[in-house]
Amino acid sequence: MRTAQENHWRTGEATALFLLGRTLGKEEPPQTEKAEKSILEGIKVFEELKIKTHYAPGYYYLGELYAEAGQKDKASETLKKAESLFREMEMVYWLAKTQKILRSLED
Repeated sequence: MRTAQENHWRTGEATALFLLGRTLGKEEPPQTEKAEKSILEGIKVFEELKIKTHYAPGYYYLGELYAEAGQKDKASETLKKAESLFREMEMVYWLAKTQKILRSLED
């Protein structure tokens, strides 16, 4: 991430923020708050750059984090936003992954 920042490579920085957030969320114990902050920062960068195909997966990662943390309402809300974006852009792979988690939240 530091290299991306030093070279003003915003998409690289945002991608690194997503990866950092996902990693923090999967640690033992999970660092959910730090993970959430990192993913949200990555989403913000991609939204500022207006790269919808990149920020939509960020909402998936965030929803996945909430689901793993047992925050079903936040997970559902966030994943529904991701689902809508994926459907709009016909991103079938991501749409299927999102719907799988949404179904698991209904159980």
